[in-house]
Amino acid sequence: MEDLTTLQSLDPRKVPISDLSPLTNLKNLRRLTIEKTKATDISSLTNLKNLEYLDLEDTAVTDFSPLQELTALQRIDLEGTSISVLSPLKGLQDLERITLRETPISKEDEILQGLKQRGVKVRI
Repeated sequence: MEDLTTLQSLDPRKVPISDLSPLTNLKNLRRLTIEKTKATDISSLTNLKNLEYLDLEDTAVTDFSPLQELTALQRIDLEGTSISVLSPLKGLQDLERITLRETPISKEDEILQGLKQRGVKVRI
């Protein structure tokens, strides 16, 4: 993976990968779909500063704080995850759309309401 530094899109959905550390050098990656994988730790994604789309649907990720480092994110799918706190998304100024179906997040969540007021399209 380290030799694929010009790669812009990667979609290993439903592949039983759990270790995302090989992705850390894919600095040109703009789109990443790791839906329905065994990924639990997304801290190695913090180097992906050009990432615009991230799909974490139905993963076992529990710590979403690394998302705050992905400032180019425009769309993120967190459907079916255990996310319960949206504070890591609060500072993502380029965020346009977020999917939160089948998560513990309440429609009345204060940060969620703030995202909506900024014009972020929310699917919950």
